[in-house]
Amino acid sequence: RKDQTAGSLIWIGETYFGLGESSSDDAKRAERYFKDASEAYQQILDRVKEDAKFVDEDRVTAVRLRQAGCRRKQKQFDKAKSMLTPILTQNGNILDAQIEANQLYQDWGADAEKDRGRYYLLAIHGDPKLKSWGWGVTAKNIHRMINSGNPDAKVIYEDKLYQSIYAQMMCRYEYGMTLSGAKRKEQFNYALSELRSF
Repeated sequence: RKDQTAGSLIWIGETYFGLGESSSDDAKRAERYFKDASEAYQQILDRVKEDAKFVDEDRVTAVRLRQAGCRRKQKQFDKAKSMLTPILTQNGNILDAQIEANQLYQDWGADAEKDRGRYYLLAIHGDPKLKSWGWGVTAKNIHRMINSGNPDAKVIYEDKLYQSIYAQMMCRYEYGMTLSGAKRKEQFNYALSELRSF
């Protein structure tokens, strides 16, 4: 319907996004759900162009992030990157945007037929052009947040810390797999060192 509220469109988008994530064993079904989620989020963004008060600015940013996530899940990596660029350019300290950018490059590397190693390195170390941190700096910044003295920080951020550390090691391993000989071994040793350090 054309007269949906912002709340109902967000609910629709989140429902389809959740269905897409739970359909990882059926790629075609998952792609359809992410497409439906993307359409719901796009309706919100279109309505905001007509009426700036349709939804507040923080929610608009969250919707754009979800839209980028849908594009990433659909393997439309260039589109996802173009959606993340203005968000990170405007405010590079949005943690969820940084995590989405890191995940974008990790997934891009997993799907790429060539230059796989380059995408994994961007996932690990970040992309200055996109203003992304990479998993390594993301983990350090989350660790700093947890140790900031805020008693709720551990509950809020701990899962994201583990996600970042795990993803960094996986990207290091996958990057190593694109190499051979001593260079491959060096990357595996880095991954082992990161694991032991953690």
